[in-house]
Amino acid sequence: MASNPRRRRNPNRNSPQTPKYSSTSSSLFPLEPSFDLFPSSKADFFRLIGVFAVAASVAVVCKFIAAPLNRPVKPFCDTNSDLDDFLSDYCEPCPTNGVCHDGKLECARGYRKHGKFCVEDGDINEAAKKLLKFAEVRVCEQYAQSLCGGTGMYWVREDELWNTLDEYKLMDSYGLDEAMYGRAKQRALETIRKLLETRSNNHGIEEFKCPELLVNHYTPLSCRVLKWIIKNVFILVPACALLLGCISVVLKVHKKHQLSVRAEQLYLEVCNVLEEKALLARSISGGDEPWVVASWLRDHLLSPKERKNSLLWKKVEELVQEDSRMDQYPKLVKGESKVVWEWQVEGSLSSSAKRKKSEEHELKLKEHVNLSSHAQSWAAKAVAKFDMVQPIIIQASVNQLFIRNTPCLYMSFWSSRERTSGCDPDPHMASKHHLSSSRGRSPVSIFIVLGLCCFFYLLGVWQRSGFGKGDGFAIEMNRQQMNCNVVSTLDFEPHHIYVPNSDSSERIDKVFEPCDIRYTDYTPCQEQDRAMTFPRENMIYRERHCPPQEEKLRCLIPAPKGYTIPFPWPKSRDYVYYANVPFKSLTVEKANQNWVEFQGNVFKFPGGGTMFPQGADAYIKELALVIPIADGSIRTALDTGCGVASWGAYMLKRNVLTMSFAPRDNHEAQVQFALERGVPAIIGVLGSIKLAFPSRAFDVAQCSRCLIPWTADGGTYLMEVDRVLRPGGYWILSGPPINWKTYYRTWQRTKEDLKAEQSRIEELAESLCWEKKYEKGDLAIWRKKINTKSCKRKFAKFCESLDADDVWYKKMEACITPAPEVKSANQVAGGELKKFPARLYEVPPRIANGDVPGVTSKSYEEDNKLWKKRVNAYKRIIKLLGTTRYRNIMDMNAGLGGFAAALESSKLWVMNVVPTIALNTLGIIYERGLIGIYHDWCEGFSTYPRTYDLLHVSGVFSLYQDKCEFEDILLEMDRILRPEGTAIFRDEVDVLNKVSKIARGMRWETKMVDHEDGPLVPEKILIAVKQYWVANGTSTDE
Repeated sequence: MASNPRRRRNPNRNSPQTPKYSSTSSSLFPLEPSFDLFPSSKADFFRLIGVFAVAASVAVVCKFIAAPLNRPVKPFCDTNSDLDDFLSDYCEPCPTNGVCHDGKLECARGYRKHGKFCVEDGDINEAAKKLLKFAEVRVCEQYAQSLCGGTGMYWVREDELWNTLDEYKLMDSYGLDEAMYGRAKQRALETIRKLLETRSNNHGIEEFKCPELLVNHYTPLSCRVLKWIIKNVFILVPACALLLGCISVVLKVHKKHQLSVRAEQLYLEVCNVLEEKALLARSISGGDEPWVVASWLRDHLLSPKERKNSLLWKKVEELVQEDSRMDQYPKLVKGESKVVWEWQVEGSLSSSAKRKKSEEHELKLKEHVNLSSHAQSWAAKAVAKFDMVQPIIIQASVNQLFIRNTPCLYMSFWSSRERTSGCDPDPHMASKHHLSSSRGRSPVSIFIVLGLCCFFYLLGVWQRSGFGKGDGFAIEMNRQQMNCNVVSTLDFEPHHIYVPNSDSSERIDKVFEPCDIRYTDYTPCQEQDRAMTFPRENMIYRERHCPPQEEKLRCLIPAPKGYTIPFPWPKSRDYVYYANVPFKSLTVEKANQNWVEFQGNVFKFPGGGTMFPQGADAYIKELALVIPIADGSIRTALDTGCGVASWGAYMLKRNVLTMSFAPRDNHEAQVQFALERGVPAIIGVLGSIKLAFPSRAFDVAQCSRCLIPWTADGGTYLMEVDRVLRPGGYWILSGPPINWKTYYRTWQRTKEDLKAEQSRIEELAESLCWEKKYEKGDLAIWRKKINTKSCKRKFAKFCESLDADDVWYKKMEACITPAPEVKSANQVAGGELKKFPARLYEVPPRIANGDVPGVTSKSYEEDNKLWKKRVNAYKRIIKLLGTTRYRNIMDMNAGLGGFAAALESSKLWVMNVVPTIALNTLGIIYERGLIGIYHDWCEGFSTYPRTYDLLHVSGVFSLYQDKCEFEDILLEMDRILRPEGTAIFRDEVDVLNKVSKIARGMRWETKMVDHEDGPLVPEKILIAVKQYWVANGTSTDE
C-alpha cells in the first residue's frame, strides 16, 4: 500500500492562521505571560503585593542574621578602669574571673574563655576540688593527731603538702597533663588560703593550719572519748567508784543469799534424812539407830567444792540448833566422840514418805466432803494458784490436818513449789523460812534503788552544768509566766530596714530622738570644734577633750543614708562600702602610695602604704628576716600613726593582733577605715598624755613614716614606747630619718639635720637598753634587751612613779620606766611568756608573781572555766556568735580576759576594756596574747560611730551606778554599735530592768533570759539588738 510522505510546513507560506507567538494570540493562549507593565486585574495586584512582602521579610531576616557577623568586635575594658555609661559604649566590661588589658581578655587559672565570659574549666575545677579535699584532710588530720597524741604538726608547710601530693602521684590518677595539673594546684591553693589559717615562717615559706572549728570533724573517735573522759573526770570518777561499790555490794548480797538458800536446802535434806532414820528405827522390824553423825551427814550431803566453804555447814548447824524437833548431843561412835543429831518428834512422816503416799492416794478436793468449808476454800486457792498435784493428806481428823497444813499452804504463796514440797508442817519453822527469804532479797532491792538514784542525780548535775535540756524545759515553763526568758523573737540577721517596735505592752519612759545629720561621724572626746580651742604644741589639741555633762548630746547618732553592714572577713580587709565611710580624699592624696582605690560604690585596699608601696605582705616578709613573726613569739603589736591599718590587717594573717592608732581627721578618717575593714584600731596620738596601755604590753611596735618627733622633749615619745614594749620586744622604724642619704631632697631637709636626728635616735635607743639588729634600705629594727643587767646607761633618769600602769590622764615624763628586777642575766624581766596560743591559758607572770592583789593561779583557772561555760551559753542563744557575722567585738568590763579567750578565733577580735575604777587587770590580758585599753565609761570611747558588731557588758552598770547616769553609758553604746548589732548585758535583775527601759527608748529590741545556772540566780542576761535606721536631710530617721 502506497503512502504519501508528510511534508514539513513552510513557515514563510501564507496561512490564514495567526502566528503562535504573535501579539494577537493572547486570547487564544491564556497561559502565556503578559508583557504589560502594570497588573491588569485586581487579583494580579494583590499577588504583586504578596511577592513584595515576602521579599522584604526575607531581606530583613537576612540582615538581622548578618548584622552580628558584620558588626565590629568590641574590645574589653581594662580591669582597673571605672566602667561608666560613656565607657560601656566603646568596650565590653571585663568578666569577674578574668583580667583585661589592651582590650584583650585573659581568664584566670581554672577558667576558660567562652565568648565574652570566663567559665570554669570542668576538669581543672574537679581536680582542684579533689586537691583541696586532700589538702584539707592532710592538714586537719595532722592537727587532730597533734591535739590527741602530740605526734602531729600544728602547721604544715606548703612544699611538704605538695610533695605529699606528688608522692601519691595524684596527677596521674586525675588524668591531667602537667600544665592543667599546675593550674588545678593554683586554683586549689587560692581556696586553701581562704579555708585554712595561713602564715609565713622565718624562711618565707607559707604554712597552713586547720581552723579550730574544722579540726573537730577530723578528731578520731578514741581521742574524742578520751577528751570527754578527761573533761568529765570529776563526775566519772565518783560515778565509777559508786558503781563499783554497788556492784560489789550486790555481789556480796547475792552470794550471801545463795549461801542462805543452799543452807536451807541442806537443812531440809537433813530433816528428811533424820525423819526417815527415826521412822526406820521405830518400825517393827527396825534395828537401826535413830541418830546420825553430823560429820558423816556433812560429807554425804556436801559436794567437794562446798566442803571448802566452812560457813555453809556452819549455817546449817545454826538452823538445826534452832529447830526444836531435833536434838544434838555427843556420842561415842567406834571409840570416838562424835556429835550426833536425832529426830525427836514421834508419829511424823518424812517428806519422801508423804510424797509417795500422796501419789498413791491422789484425791480431788471436791470428793472430800468431810472437810470444813474454810479448809476447802484454802485448798482450792492453793490448787488454783500453783496447780498442785499433791492433795491435802487426810489422817485422823480432816480439820486438824487443815490446821497443821495451813502454815505450809500460806508459805506456798511466797516460795517456790520445790521449797513448798519440802516444807515441814511446823508453823514455827515455816514462818522462819519465809522471813529468812524476805531478808535475803531486801538488801539487793535497796542497793539497786540507791544506785539508780545516784546515777540520775549525777545525770541531773551534768545537765545543769550549762544551758542543757533541763534549762530548756525550765525556760519553756517560765515563758508563759514571765517576760524575762524569751529570746526567739530577737533577730540577729542584717536586713537594712527600719521596723518600728510593735511591742506596746512594755512601757518606755523616754524616747530618744535622732541627732542632726551633721553628727553622723561624731566623736565626743575628739570633736573638732572643741579641739581647736586647745594648744597645738605636743599635739595637745588632738588628745581627748570630753564635753562637760551639760554639753553632752542626748540624741541618737544617725547612720548615713545607704549604710550597709560591712563585708564579712576576710573580704572586708580589701573592700569597704563607700556609703559607710563617704570620704574620698585619701584616694587622691595617697594615689601614688597604693593605700586605697575608689571603684564603683566601694573602696578597695590593695594593701600598700607610704613605706611599702609594693604591699604590706612584702614588707612583713622583710621584717620576718629579723623578727620571729610566724612562730607565735610575736602576738601583740602597736602601730603608731597607722594610716588605714594595712600593716595590722596583714599581720592578722600571721596570727598577730595589732593595736593601731592615729589622730582624728575630718577628711581622711583613717581609723574609721581600719575598723570598717575589721582591723583593731582606736583614735589616739602621742602627745602630752601617756598611752592608755599597761607597761610591758606589746611584743613589737612600729612607726612607718608616722612623722612623730622621736627626739623632741628629751626623747619623751621614745621613752613612752619603751614603757609599753615588752623586754625582748622589737621597735621598727621606717621613714625619716632612715635612709636619709637617698631621700633628703624628697623630704626637703638637709643632710646634716637628718644625720643628727638619726644619731640622736640611736643614742636614745642605747640609753633605753635597745640593741640595733638591722638597717637596710628604708628599714631599721631595734630590740629591747630582756633585762637591764648588762646595760650601761649614761645619764639615765628613771621615773619615780611606783605604778607604771597608772596612766589614765597622766602626763608623759622624760624618764625611763624601770624594768622588774631579775636574779640572773638570762632571766626575762617581768617573766617569760609562752608562744601563742599556749600563752592564752598559761598562768600570766603578773599572777604568778603576785603583782595583782586578790588574783591567784587557782582563781585565774576558775575564771577561765566560768567564761567557757558562759560563752557556750551565749552561743546557744545567739547562734551566729563565733562566726564572721560578729567581727569587731568589745568587752566593756574585761576582768581577766576570760570572755575574749573563750571566743578566740581568726574570725573575730575582742577589744578588752578595763574600767579605770575597776581592778587593774589589763597587764594580765596582754600577757595572755589579747589586746585592750583603759577607759572610763562616764566618757566617750575613742572610736568612730558604728564600729563594733557586738558589745559584752558584764557588771558595768553595777560598777558605775553611783558614778554616772545609765543613760550616758547607753547612748555611748548606741553610738559605737553598728545598726543591727547586738549587746549582751549581764547584771543584777533590778539593774537590767532599768537598762531595758532606757534601751527600748533608743530603738533597741530587748529580751531577758535566766542565768546559765538556772532561774534562782539573781544575776540575769539581757540580750539587745539595735534596729536598722538611717538619717535623711531633715534630721529624721527613715
